[in-house]
Amino acid sequence: MYRTRHQAPPLAWSTRLQKEAQDWADNCWFEHSQSPYGENLALGHPSIAAAIDGWYSESAKYNYSNPEFNADTGQFTQLVWVRSYLLGCAIGTCPDGVSYAGGQWLGKLYMCSYWLPGNYNGQFAANVLPPVGNVPGGRRRQAQQDGEL
Repeated sequence: MYRTRHQAPPLAWSTRLQKEAQDWADNCWFEHSQSPYGENLALGHPSIAAAIDGWYSESAKYNYSNPEFNADTGQFTQLVWVRSYLLGCAIGTCPDGVSYAGGQWLGKLYMCSYWLPGNYNGQFAANVLPPVGNVPGGRRRQAQQDGEL
């Protein structure tokens, strides 16, 4: 539903991207893998759906009048990047915690990988489109049923 709201086509599920995401998430490192794929990462959420909601919440900070990369909105912009068309997500269960620059996080690591990757300078205006309409209540469940998440 989030992609539809931003005039981006639905993503197709990729078992290859899911495996890539799982392999990285199982390392329990909260950092991007440097793979050729677009990536979103999250900690501290009760589910992958909640992580996706968290990525989308960055949209409140995105400046459509100045479309460019910003670290505060990079998860959102990858989520709705128009040219991305494949998705694979995974959950890293990390019994010893997830390592990140500030220490350790006891919990799960959520990761989604995208093809084509997004967040390329000079391409934001064409790939991160302003929202149309509203995201109605129950959006996650309906979007999952529609194959949009």
